Parts: sequence; structure tokens; C-alpha cells
Amino acid sequence: MSLDDITLAVDYFDLKKIAESGQCFRWKELGPGKYLIPAGQTCAIMEQKEPDDDLHLLIEEGTLPLWQDYLNYGERYGSIVREAREATLADGSPDLFLREAVLEAAGVQILTQDLWETLVSFVISQNNNIPRIKKLVAALCKQFGDRRQLAGHEFYTFPTWERLAGQDLSSLGLGYRDKYVEQLAQNVTDGRIDLHELTGMETEQARTYLKSIHGVGNKVADCVLLFGLHRVEAFPVDTWIRQVIDEHYGGKFPVEHYDGHVGIIQQFIFYYMQQHKGGKTT
Repeated sequence: MSLDDITLAVDYFDLKKIAESGQCFRWKELGPGKYLIPAGQTCAIMEQKEPDDDLHLLIEEGTLPLWQDYLNYGERYGSIVREAREATLADGSPDLFLREAVLEAAGVQILTQDLWETLVSFVISQNNNIPRIKKLVAALCKQFGDRRQLAGHEFYTFPTWERLAGQDLSSLGLGYRDKYVEQLAQNVTDGRIDLHELTGMETEQARTYLKSIHGVGNKVADCVLLFGLHRVEAFPVDTWIRQVIDEHYGGKFPVEHYDGHVGIIQQFIFYYMQQHKGGKTT
């Protein structure tokens, strides 16, 4: 396999924080600041010594455009981080919680992952913790993906919907979610679900389409919108985000303050909460 060794200049980008931000389940840490990153049918090795240092990529020859899309390379978060550092509440007082969260979370960026992989992974994620999600997704790839190597490191491709159609997934430990994935793979293979249509839909239309899929509710739909379609106006609400909304925002997060990129603000908060295992009172 021929490889390309690429260096990219980045800004407000911290590879380690992204790895720990709960949006990707197949990254494997190879060493400090160095990760094996499978995505769909390919893989990369990415390394960053310190936050905002150049990002080094070792990738399959000719796949740079795919990885630039994956990273949303060229998208700059500086103004969003500065906005969050100066955030205020509806009454004009400082939003102390968000200001503290972004100080810790700056460097987290939203990936645009393979849409099929994102959908299946977040269907599996329901009522699960992140270590278990990673374990279940890894088991799915090992049993039904293809084993490959990149620079001597083994990885498995994510199984296509054709590969999963008609399979019995009960041995993987997915619980009730196995039927969701089985039905999803069969429906996409048969053409009853067309994932390609989603890319051309407006966000609300895409959300409605996703929620029509058996096993996909509000949270999974918003995660797929955010991490698979890069609709950064999507705002997934899980247990921790709900806790923040209730404790710090009186039951309603001011999404209108962050029009068009509230999903990025959500990810700053999620990272902060994850680091503190439920957060701390400001």
C-alpha cells in the first residue's frame, strides 16, 4: 500500500481533546498525541505533539480530500471560542458555566464522519456509556469488516450495509439494538432508506427523515446530523446536557444566542462534562 505523509496547519485544534469528546468510537491511541483513526473503508495515523501544533497525517495514497472533509479542514473556530468566552445569559449577566467550559474545551472540533458508520454507531450508543459503545462497535467491525493494515497497524473497515443485511447480530452483545441495526442494514440495502438523499435535505427535513427510521429518536437523529452531516446547528441532548440545561439555564438552553453553530457549543459543554464525569458547580 502506497502512503502519503501530509502536514496540515491547524488552529484551535487539539487532537487529544477531539479523541475524548464522545463523537468518535474507533480511534486508538498509539502514543502521546498519536492515534490510529479508521473511518469507513480506510484509515489514517494522525499525530499532534501539542494543541495547535501542525497535524501530521499518514494516509493511503490519494485519500487526502477524504480526510480534509473528515476534519472539515479550513473551518476556523476562533470566533466561536471567543464568543463562548464572553457568553452572557438572557438577563445580560455573564454565563459563568459556559465560560468555564470553553476554557477547558477549546480545541475540540466537530468531525464529519462516514454517514453510514455514524448512523449505526449512534443507534448502538443508545443507553450506553462510551467505553461500552467502543467495545460494541469494535466487535461489529471485527466480525463483519475487512482486516487491513496501515504502516504495520491492524484495523478493520466498517461493515457496509450490504455486508450486514440478513445477518444475525445477536452474538455481539448489542442487546435490543441488534434488531435496529439488522433492520436498518436491510432497509438501506433494499432501497427503502436512501442515505444519499439526506445530504441534500434541509436540516429539519433530514431530522424528520432520520426519525422515521426504526430505532432513531431525537438524540440519535441530532448526533447523526451533527457528526455525520456536519449540521452544526443540531443540538443533541443526552443526560449530561439535560443536567446542564436544568441546573444552569432554567430548563431551556439559549440556542438562539448561537444561531448556526450551537452544536459546536454543545460539544464544548459535553467535553467539559465528560472530563468531570457529570460536571461541577460554577
